[in-house]
Formats: sequence, C-alpha cells, structure tokens
Amino acid sequence: MDQNNHHNNHIPPPDAVPGSASSHSPLSNSDISFLSTYLKSHNHQQLAKNIHETCSQFGAAHRWGSGENDTGMNRLALTDADKAARDWFVEEAKGLGCEVTVDEMGNIWAVRKGLSDCKPIEDGGKRKRLPPVMMGSHLDTQPRGGRYDGVLGVMAGLEALRVLKEKNVSTWRPVGVVNWTNEEGARFPISMVSSGVWAGEIPLEKAHTLKEVAGEGKTMREELERTGYLGDKKCGYEEMPMAAHFELHIEQGPILEEKGKKVGVVKGSQAYKWFTVEVVGKEAHTGTTPYPQRADAFMAANSMIHYARSRGEQEDILVSVGVFQVFPGSVNTIPGRVKFSLDIRSSSTDKLAQFAEHFRRKFGSIAQNLGANSQPCAVTWQEDTDSPAQMFDDGCCKAVRESALSVLAADAGGDMVKAMELVKYNMVSGAGHDSVHTAKRCPTSMIFVPSKGGLSHHPEEFTSEEDCVRGAQVLLESVLRFDREIWREDYNREKAKSDLSLQAFLASPVSTSAVHQTITMIWLTRALLFGLSAQLTLAKTPSKDEAPVAGSKDNLAYEPISQSTIYTSNATPPDSGNVPPTTGWWSSQICAQKTYCIYTNLALGRGHGIVLLTKFAEFQKIERLDQHLDKAEDRIEATTENGGPPFEESYILDKGPGLTATTQLRRGKPLMQAAPVLMVHKDFFADVWRRKEREKMLEVAVGFLPEKTRGEVERQRSLGLGPGGKKGEEGKDGKDASGKDRKAGNEAKETGTGTKRSIEQILLASPFEIDLGSNSYQPVGQGQGQGQANSQADHSKHYVNYPSMALFTHSCRPNVAFHIDGNMALRTTVARKVSPGEELTIAYIDPIKPRKERQEWLSKSDARLSQLENLRSELRNGHESHSKVTPEMIENFLNLLVEEGLESKLAEAYELAATNYNYLGKDRMAKRYADKAVQAARIEYGRDANDVVAMRIMAGDVRGHWSFGFRSKGKGRG
Repeated sequence: MDQNNHHNNHIPPPDAVPGSASSHSPLSNSDISFLSTYLKSHNHQQLAKNIHETCSQFGAAHRWGSGENDTGMNRLALTDADKAARDWFVEEAKGLGCEVTVDEMGNIWAVRKGLSDCKPIEDGGKRKRLPPVMMGSHLDTQPRGGRYDGVLGVMAGLEALRVLKEKNVSTWRPVGVVNWTNEEGARFPISMVSSGVWAGEIPLEKAHTLKEVAGEGKTMREELERTGYLGDKKCGYEEMPMAAHFELHIEQGPILEEKGKKVGVVKGSQAYKWFTVEVVGKEAHTGTTPYPQRADAFMAANSMIHYARSRGEQEDILVSVGVFQVFPGSVNTIPGRVKFSLDIRSSSTDKLAQFAEHFRRKFGSIAQNLGANSQPCAVTWQEDTDSPAQMFDDGCCKAVRESALSVLAADAGGDMVKAMELVKYNMVSGAGHDSVHTAKRCPTSMIFVPSKGGLSHHPEEFTSEEDCVRGAQVLLESVLRFDREIWREDYNREKAKSDLSLQAFLASPVSTSAVHQTITMIWLTRALLFGLSAQLTLAKTPSKDEAPVAGSKDNLAYEPISQSTIYTSNATPPDSGNVPPTTGWWSSQICAQKTYCIYTNLALGRGHGIVLLTKFAEFQKIERLDQHLDKAEDRIEATTENGGPPFEESYILDKGPGLTATTQLRRGKPLMQAAPVLMVHKDFFADVWRRKEREKMLEVAVGFLPEKTRGEVERQRSLGLGPGGKKGEEGKDGKDASGKDRKAGNEAKETGTGTKRSIEQILLASPFEIDLGSNSYQPVGQGQGQGQANSQADHSKHYVNYPSMALFTHSCRPNVAFHIDGNMALRTTVARKVSPGEELTIAYIDPIKPRKERQEWLSKSDARLSQLENLRSELRNGHESHSKVTPEMIENFLNLLVEEGLESKLAEAYELAATNYNYLGKDRMAKRYADKAVQAARIEYGRDANDVVAMRIMAGDVRGHWSFGFRSKGKGRG
C-alpha cells in the first residue's frame, strides 16, 4: 500500500490561519470589513471610471443631457460595440491575474486562482479543480438602455478582484467574474439565453440558431464566430460548475428609493401564471333588449377583472390584464364574447396555484350570477404559461444580509440599528436575471441597489456613484463570507474522510515503523498547507432587474409571422384571393426591394385598423405592441353640455376646411385622441428610389384598410392642404420624402391622381413621426448614395398618419399642443384660452427658429425669434461656470414666448426657468416655475411624461434638488 496516497492534500484546519483571535477562520469579520472599506476609499473612482468610459466608448447613444455621461446605451449582444466591450473586459481581467475562458455560448469566465487549486478533486480518474465562487452579470444592453443594467454587476466584480490583487489576498476557492451573453434578449430573442444553456434549460442548438430581431437575420452562432467569441469550452453546469453565483444589479423598480433603503437582499424570483379567459354571453340590439334579458359578456368580464384586482391587493397577489378584446365590437350591439389575458404573480408557487383555482371558481360564479337584471354567461380558461417561483440559496442570502449590515453599519459609524433600517430584506425580483437560471444549478443570490425613479431600460436610467460603490462593497463581502463558509465545509468533509482512511490504515497489518512514517507524512503535509494558507493574512494599512421570448403565449411576444418569401420588385397588386383576415396580424407578402412589406391588423383600434409598410424586424416590434395599439382608437375627449364636441368643421379663409371652437376652451382642456392608421418606414422613401413604385406600394397598402378608415384617408387627399395651408404643398424643405426636388402639380399629374394628393404627399403634409428605437438601417436597392446618410440618422423612424388630425391646420403660433403617448395615440390639448369661433391650430415644426431654417413657413418676427433662440441656448447652458444667465434674462425669455403666441412651448421654458433660478439659489422662484412646468408639461407631453415627474420632484423639494445653488457654490462645469 502507498502510504502517501491517503493523506497528501489535506485542507488547513479553521484555526490554523492567523486572523481575529476568536474567529477560527481564514478571514475574520474585521479582515473582510477592512477589504470592503479599502474598496470604498481606494477603488470607488475606478468603478465609476470603468462604467462610464466603457459605456462612452462602446455603444453610447440617445443623449439626454449636456453632461459628459448623459447618454443612454445601444450595445446589443455580439455587435461590434459589444465585442469591443468584451475585448476590454478580457484584457482587464488578465491584468488582474485571472485565467480567462470562453465557452460555446460566448460567456466569458475570468477566474482568479484560490488555495483550493492545490487540492483538486478526483472525478472519474481525472483530477479537477474545486468549483469557483463567481460574480456574474452582463455587458449587453437594450437598444435604448442605460449605463447600469448589467454593466454595474460586471464592473463591480472586477473591482472586487482588484482589491484582492492589490492587498495580496488569497481566497480558499477560486473567485471570478462571468459575463453572460445576450442576457437582454434584445438582439437574439430569448432573454438570459446563455445562462439558460449553462443551466440545461435551453438546448444549445436552439440558442445557436436564434436569428437577430433586426438587421440581416444572422444567427447567434454566426455572430459568435464573427466576433471571435465562439469558445471551445462546453457551456454547461457540469463542465463549468460554480460553487456559488452572486449578482449585483440595479433594482429596476421604485421600492428601495421609495422606502429609503440602500441595499436589497433578494431571496428569489416570482412565480407567475398567464391565462386567456373567454366569457360568452349573447349578442343583442342595445336599443331593444331590456336589462333583464341581456347576457352581457363585457359586464361579466368587467366584474371578474375588478374582483381579481381587489382580491389581489388584499392577498399580495399581483394581478394584471394586458389584453382585452370585445366582440363583435359594434356600438349598438351588446357584446356576446369577450377575451382577456390574466397575469397573476406571487412569491409563492403554492399560493399562486391556490388563487388561480380560486379565481377560476369565482369567475364561473360571477358569470352565472350577474344579478336580477342580467342573464347568465359562460366562462372558459386556457393556461398559457406556468413559471414556478425560484428561491435563492439560504446560505448565499445570509452572506448578502450579513454583508449589507456590515457595510451600512460602517457607513453609520457602527450604528447597527441604523444599518438594519437601511436594508430591505427578502425582496423578490419581478424581472428576469441570469441568476434565475444559475439558482437551478448552484447556490445563488442577488444584491439590489436603488434605481432613481425606478427607471430602467431607458437612456436616463441612473444609480448614484455612492450606491454603486456600496453595492460593490456588499458584493465583495458576500463572496468572502461565502468562501469562508465553504472552506469550513470542505475542511470538515476532508477531515472526516482523512480520519476514516487513517483508522483503516492503522487497522491494517503493517509495521509500526510504517505507521510512524505515515503519521509523520500527514502532519508534514498539514504543516506545508499551513504555510500556504498563511497567504490569507492581510498586509493592513492605517486606512480604513425583457426581450420577449418568441413562442410564448402571452399575446405580447408570441411567435411572429414568418418572414415573407414572395417578393415583388414592382409592387404587383394583390389578386382577389389576397384578402386580410378581420382579426390578427397578417402579412400580404407584397414587398418592395425585398425589404419593405405590407402588414395589416384590421381589428386594432376597435376595428379602426392599421396598415404597416416597413421592414420585417420593425414589424415584429410593432406586432408585440398590439394590445397598446388597440387602446388608441379615435375619440373626442372633450364635450359640450349637450354632449357634442366643442368644435366644428368650417372653412378657414385662405386655408380651406379646418376646425373652429364652438365654445370657450380653457387651457389644459383635452380635445381629441387619434389612432394611427398608416405607418411607413422612413428608409422606404430613400431605398425605393422610383417614385411610381413607392406610390403603387402606398396605394396597395391603403387599399387593405377597412372601408371606413380608407375613406378617412381618401378624404385627406382631396383636402389639398399642406402645413402652410396651400394646395399640394410638400414637406418643409420643398422636397419629397426621398429628398428629391419636385413640383406638386407634376407629381399629381404623373401619378394619375388629378387634383388629389398622393399618399406620400399627405404623409408629408402632417409629418408625425414615431421612432421604434433600433438603429438597424442598411441601404438596399439603388438609392444607397443619398439614403444612407439620412436614414442612418433616422434609424427606426416611421411616418405616421392620423386622419382625424388632418383638419387641424398649421400655425407657427398654435393654440393646441399635441403628443404621442405609449399607445401610439396622438393626443391634443388646448395650449391657451381659445374663444368661440377661433381656429384650432397645431405646429408641425419647432417654431422657435429663424426664418432661414423654417423657409417659407415663417416670414415674420425673425429678430424676436432669433433673440428667443439665443436666450434658450443660454438657459440650456446655465449650469456652466461661464454662464451669464440672470433673472432678467429668464423673465425676458418667458415674456417673449407669450408675446409671440407660443403658449404651446411653455413646458420647456418653465423647466429652464425653474432650473436656472435654482442654479442661482433663488428657491422661491424655482418652486414657482417648477409648478408651472408640471402643468405645462402635462398638456404638451402627457401627465406621465418624464418631464412631469422630474419637475414634480423638483417642486417638492427645490432646496434639496441637486441644482440648488449649483452656480453660486462654484460647482458649475468649466
């Protein structure tokens, strides 16, 4: 028998390493606290620098402010920007002494060696390292994302490794950072796909064959190969095991900020179920059917939803209805059928199942017992999705909890009571994260830090530098505490094995000298390991939350229509059999340049319908918004006492048909909401360079609309009104959408429309635009030269037509403001007091521009408008140290706006006034104009707009706002 085989790699005992005299651990609590404090005092600037420099260099987009870091991000997975960020990450990790491995999903594993690497485990005759303790998150972002989602977790992990390197600390297990690929699912449409493959939840082949949502339809494997990140290491929990996975993440919600908490300990993710509920009554005439004879499916469904929501609030169950369809959808027909989605969520899988069954029974009871004035209805259920709750590991959560208290107590001067008040325990993540997958295969937990305003997946996403550093401290301490615990477990397990082996050996028939030699070897080995583990001592110094998954059945991200395979180069009109269905999305398979195709949904907007002429990738985005579009039906929001609208159609001198007020309208009065009926990608006009082909495609597209809606579009063509009120007038630059000069008369003659305007002309006459936010433009066809520059800037912009808005004539001094809301509905609101008989007007351009920029649209007040523009520029830069803004300048700017009749532009003006007064330390005036900015922004942008929220926050505490005294304290940027 080989006497050394049993005893040559023992783990040092817990009390073998100098540390705290009473801790019996490789790193005492004071050691861990010291390292955490070192990160705060020495590495906080490096953390902020890495976050912002990598974001600015690799994927910065969507500037929202004047500060150096005031941009969002567009760093989709495996794009050139993502590759550059990955390359940076690899080099940074290698510089920290990490071994870097890339697996077949492109996940980057940067691992720093631990003492246990000297004690590999036996597995099938092979010697393997003990699994590492990992910190993980992602570097990819949403197309209109922020700088912190995922990025913070990766960068904080690197800073934790930097602290260990700089202080020459060896952990027991290897420790590292993993950058997961395509967590967002924004480019390849399965979120958390790579961690899902690692966990065995998603097949590798399915992940590799995912096609990008936008662009050329490249697969994930193709882009992994192109970027050089298709690793040869198998992606799986058996091949790349982890001892634990810790993820630091911004909360992406409002709870921590609203509760005044600084750190959230996340115990798991929610369970959720999705159902489709169908209520069936009986259709009948609304005017001839008494209440007792009605089986009104809508009323039954309404009662069900109200009950579920009320009960959910009582029982801490989240209940939501995102899709609601009424059939047949006629004004004078009692609804005979209603279908709606039901999304219910809870932290408990059992509780969720219990209430799902309760709702099922209760809905049936409601349908059968609608009261004496109703007939019973029937109700059926279909379960679409069942996702159990995923709880995180108790040991990991304990490490996070203890670490959070340690960090916050240190911040509070040792006050543990204060620290306990700043921790939010047992949080449940409502969003998906890679940790949800890792928790299925290894101990996992998450750390949340506050998100300003609860905002995420948005360019203005923000978490303060202080909160970022605090989260990094908690991450570092959590890893070290967990490593200490797993070290104890490893030691006890190996000690038990060693003792059994020694007993067996002593019982064997060997000589006394052999026994003596063996025991001597055991203790020599332990002594050697004692010396190795002494590296754990410290050289102390005096210083201290989704792309929707294709194929799911939530009516938000269901399997999209297959891309058209039949293309036409000249937009051949459809044959008689090519008729769209009355419900659902439909692809006509009629395309121009094999790129721009016609898609319809005739049921949206309560039967108003919509037709799209766009790229397939853009159609997929709009397809997922159909429950929002369905809310955007045309309606009059303001009425007079007799129930009619407060305006009428009349003839406007020198302009033609328009709208005039029939009663006095106060400022802030909502007027009308309009649904979009036609959306055309702006690149279409550049890439399809033949005008006749463009017009033929547009004619075919409009031809698919419902008859009533088609009539509304046709009516615009006969109005003959451009923004300036002149017949046949084109866009504001005198060109068509493709940028080519032309004359309206010749255009009408050539297209055979006589005196009617073309579809292209009416799109330009009321140039509303919607940006879907994904820069995927690649020029096609023969129009590349000119179209490329323009369209790359416009990326996913679409021209949108709202027929009911056509009668609002243009004015550079409008009395009606408008904005497009989240349902893509265009809302109009009275911007100033309007007298009876006054024309109702809107502005299609920014009216605060000199004449040379507005061309023929503006011919008066050039000097005054130029002064306004100069003043606005000064106020926008009022935070700069060289700013010369005075209270007189602020008031002059506001007075000029009112004198010019520009009441529809007061929201920005009041906001500038409020912030500039606050820069000067004049809190009373700042408060006054912040309140005014809230009122004006509600009119111009909608009551839930970011500007409204921002000004409401400022008005609530002007002296506590960051801008207070900014210049007077000498903080202005030079």
